[in-house]
Amino acid sequence: MEHNKIGKYFKYAIGEIILVMVGILLALQVNNWNEIRKKRDQEKFILERIKVDLSSDLELITYQIDKANTFTKQLLFCVSVMLNEKQVTREEFIENLSSILTIFYFDQNRTTFENIVSSGQLDYLQNQVLTDSIIAYYDDGSNIGWDSGLREYTRNIIAPYMLEFDHIPKVPQTSYRENASRVFTKIDVTKSEIKPKSVEDYKKNIFILNILRNKIYGMEGQVMEYEHLKKTIERLQEQITAEIDES
Repeated sequence: MEHNKIGKYFKYAIGEIILVMVGILLALQVNNWNEIRKKRDQEKFILERIKVDLSSDLELITYQIDKANTFTKQLLFCVSVMLNEKQVTREEFIENLSSILTIFYFDQNRTTFENIVSSGQLDYLQNQVLTDSIIAYYDDGSNIGWDSGLREYTRNIIAPYMLEFDHIPKVPQTSYRENASRVFTKIDVTKSEIKPKSVEDYKKNIFILNILRNKIYGMEGQVMEYEHLKKTIERLQEQITAEIDES
């Protein structure tokens, strides 16, 4: 009789132990699921933020491409005048020539990317192919050479020469924020005793013709790299959207 009671107690104890172990395993599994869910939610949050930055980049680079193409056409117009392919008034020539002093560049919105890298959150991204694509985009500096080269050429070569050669034309608006309310002071240079140069004066200046040719070449190089980056942004947006939809 005692033997049977001990056997029952023993079985009961084993059953209790098994139930406790099953409970612990289930709790661990649930905790693991919760951790995976949290990481997935954090990954989705990160990707959504990067997607917003990419949308900003796409809007900016599209704007810069449009501006660059417009300025290039204006300078090509000036070249055709200087090569006697067009006959125009001084006002029309100078209006187009104003693009020679423009400076613009593409600057990525790196806020989210740099934050997740510095905080170690890049590890939350599970798709390695997508992670590599994101890193490659932010490490792509193909436009920097064209941007900095044309900026330095404009500031150090073009601007100083034009400042001595003639009254500088009004530089066209190149700011991305064209709705700025700032009103700039207008100065009437026609009151100056130094008379503006004529179109013929420009035609006889080989230095300005070469400046125009180099400036056009530089802007065409910028547009080439911007078009490449624009396609990269669009592809990356598609990858991120697909990854978010799967989560």
